[in-house]
Amino acid sequence: MDRESGTVGNSDREDSSMVEEGSTSSKSFDDEDDTISSSSDSDDDDVEGMEVTYPSRNPKEAGESSNTTRACLPQPVTQEEREENEKLIEALNNRLLENNYDYNSHIELIAVLKKSNFTDQLRNAREKMRTLFPLTEELWLDWLRDEQRCLGEDDDRVRVAELFDVATTDYIAPDLWVEYCTFSIGNMSVLGVDKVRAIFEKGITAVGVHIAKGISLWEVYREFENAILASMQNVMVLTPEQKRAIDSQISRIDSLFRRQLSLPLLGMEETYNEYKEWVDTVIPNHVEQAYKKSLTLLEKRRPFEKASTEPPNDYRSYLTMELGERDPSRILCLYERAVKQNCLDTQLWLDYLKYLDHDLKVTQVAVDAYRRAARNIPWVAAVWEGYLRALERHRSEPDKLKDVFDQALAMGFQTASEHVQVSLCYLDYLRRRAGADSPPDTAALGRAFDAAIAGVDAAFGPSADPAYTLHRYRASTEARLNSDLRAARAVWDCFLSAERVNDAALWSAYAEFERRHGDGDSARRVFARAVQIVADRPEAICEAFLKFEREEGSLEQYDAAAKKCAARLDRVRQQRSKVAEAPPPEFDPPVAKKSPAQRRKKEAPKKSANKRPADDDGVVVGGEGAKRPPKKKMKADDSSVDGAKTGKVPSEGGEIAPPPKAETDPEKSRRTAFVSNLPFSATVESLRELFTEKSGPVLDIRLITNKSGKSRGYAYVEFKNEESVSKALSMDRHVVNDRPMYVSPCIDKKSNPDVSAHIKYPEKVERNKLFISSLSEAVTKEELESLCRPFGDVKEARVVTNRAGRPKGIAFVEFNDETSACKAVMALDGTVLHDKSIRVAISNPPKRTQPTPDEPGSKPKPKAKAAARGRRVSETAGATTARGGGFGARGRGRTQLAWLPRALHKPAVTTKPVDQSNGGATGDHGATATADKQQTETSPSPGVRMSNDDFRKLMTK
Repeated sequence: MDRESGTVGNSDREDSSMVEEGSTSSKSFDDEDDTISSSSDSDDDDVEGMEVTYPSRNPKEAGESSNTTRACLPQPVTQEEREENEKLIEALNNRLLENNYDYNSHIELIAVLKKSNFTDQLRNAREKMRTLFPLTEELWLDWLRDEQRCLGEDDDRVRVAELFDVATTDYIAPDLWVEYCTFSIGNMSVLGVDKVRAIFEKGITAVGVHIAKGISLWEVYREFENAILASMQNVMVLTPEQKRAIDSQISRIDSLFRRQLSLPLLGMEETYNEYKEWVDTVIPNHVEQAYKKSLTLLEKRRPFEKASTEPPNDYRSYLTMELGERDPSRILCLYERAVKQNCLDTQLWLDYLKYLDHDLKVTQVAVDAYRRAARNIPWVAAVWEGYLRALERHRSEPDKLKDVFDQALAMGFQTASEHVQVSLCYLDYLRRRAGADSPPDTAALGRAFDAAIAGVDAAFGPSADPAYTLHRYRASTEARLNSDLRAARAVWDCFLSAERVNDAALWSAYAEFERRHGDGDSARRVFARAVQIVADRPEAICEAFLKFEREEGSLEQYDAAAKKCAARLDRVRQQRSKVAEAPPPEFDPPVAKKSPAQRRKKEAPKKSANKRPADDDGVVVGGEGAKRPPKKKMKADDSSVDGAKTGKVPSEGGEIAPPPKAETDPEKSRRTAFVSNLPFSATVESLRELFTEKSGPVLDIRLITNKSGKSRGYAYVEFKNEESVSKALSMDRHVVNDRPMYVSPCIDKKSNPDVSAHIKYPEKVERNKLFISSLSEAVTKEELESLCRPFGDVKEARVVTNRAGRPKGIAFVEFNDETSACKAVMALDGTVLHDKSIRVAISNPPKRTQPTPDEPGSKPKPKAKAAARGRRVSETAGATTARGGGFGARGRGRTQLAWLPRALHKPAVTTKPVDQSNGGATGDHGATATADKQQTETSPSPGVRMSNDDFRKLMTK
């Protein structure tokens, strides 16, 4: 959201601050004989009826802001310009109907209405905008000067004065206070001298300690009082009463000088010289000392003042220094200046509010600051929580807190936890208020609980609050305030439904609730139910049950609880053992399409089961003593037959040996780039042409394809030198056929197993990046950039697409700073783009957990799971192949059990370890070496490679 020159967030925005009475800006100095007070004693009786001539310091400025009654002087507008402006006004109004929070459209509408001289519409547009946004000092000055040009009756002057009061509450505004005081002087006949002086004192309290601009208001104040003094002295013969009034006025002006000289303000040297000329006597010693002290304070702050006026307008070091000095008036003023120039800085606002709550502790000041913070950063739940508590401390009316709570919920928080926390804060207030009554009035509290729970469910779903915080608070309130355990238990039973009945934490909380508000028997019944029901952490609930009986129950009750817990845990262990021992599920292999010959063979009549088919030599295969035909041995140079298909080369013994492992060339890897997310239409020639033009000479391109020869969407590009790889990496996300191409270094994961650990995924809130959803497929990257550019410098815009290159309806836009992102969120959320209302939020990626195998509770890696499956298969078969790493005869295949020969499913005889001390006897049953011999005959020892003859014997058993 671009808020330059009159928009929220520019570097000139400051906010008004209320300072507690007795601060530095309202110091008084005690003379030896009398006391000169900073308060303005009323001498209206002496001033009434006198004609006061106010000498303006700047004639040009005085002419601009003259407060005499004048008629509106509209600028001439041609008919053609008027028609064009009317069309533009209609378009802007339609845009605001779609998104009422479009800040820039409000600014444009006000400018066009002012240019078209539509006075009433202009006033309405400004009123509407100020209800939605805090206005800057420039916008208020422009509005108020327009209103002053159209002053008519006295009622108009009072209305403008009230508008000035509203204007000074948005931000600290020294120029606006000077304009307000000048206006009040010109309308003193309507407002009165008391009112004018009250306005000056209020302005001095707000901006009098502003080091850079505070001196302007002090000078206007003194000139006003000097003008009154000159009017009093413009009498030929003075009565005693008039002389006393003149002396009182001189004392008032002297007090203003002394108060001003006690503050560190830029230009105070000129004020000191002016004071020396005005007194015509020796300056009192305590005034001289106060001036020197202020001058020392000013010199200490000059470097900070210079740094605060230069980008990035950082006040943090300045604030640290002032917080160390512990002067409330200067701290407040500096915080107000900081939040004016950085009005969307969440942390700055929270630090300011924390200071008001914990250090200053002036409730009115805190309420005013929270009100303005909620208008500037309404998406922060902590601000609304503090606002509600500040109103409660200030003893505001209940309707006021209800309005603020409704405003907070209307902001639409991004997470359910924020919604719950704000609701809890308001419910805390209602609970404290109900508890203060006698008897307690819990009807409104009950309705508030129902509304809060329904609001969370409607906004985020019924399972948005997994801890059921509001429900448990409701039950606790029913038990403590109403002493109605039946109603409280009904609340617990309401949310302890079937889907949450296994939660051990909730059942423990229920038992603790019964222990605190009910009795031991009620808590014991809850624990007994929980032990039988809880399945997620039965050990935890059993431990809590035993702890309860140890602290509250008798020995018999403890024994009964221990018996129930032991029985429950035994069942849990048995269930877990069955799950651990259960074999992996079998899957039927995919059915291949049969050839006509196979179909005819299946349809042919079956032969007798007693007969066996004979081979070419007439020998029956598969019977007792049957011999298999001799196996044709493969020659060393004949590996292309089966080796080409299996990728394995036969060894000299005729067995299939694994292929030799190719070694990775490090130098070649450094000259190679990995390219992914390629369009399937990409070819080697097109990639060679692209990378040769952009990066440098290419030696080889390996485009990975499937069995049918079609591209799989990624390739390896080998360059002639390493410098070309660096250039190729800069082509990351280069669009090829409407699809972003990803380019990364080629890293051998086998040689670098920890490479994935170095990949950094964003896990925290990216405050300078927007996440935009509900986008139309027609939205382009350029449109997003042009849409977001008015709110700040766009670093990158990316439309997320699928593998086919079609947009997924989401995008990311990254700004150079988080302030620009916050502006964009406020302005663009809900904007209609290509006939679709888009959703805009700050990017908050989910956390990515990568537990290591050594960590307790970490899940096993896929390879470990596959190895475990392989071991179970091998144990079932009675043999484990050395080659294959424990994956069984068919490696990692999940359908391996369906393909094993039936003979391998026979239970193998296990050999127990030999007890050497017992002369070779094994086990408790005295198993002899005969079992070992039988085991050796039926299946080979683990780790021994099986020959073809061994396998044939297994098949014929």
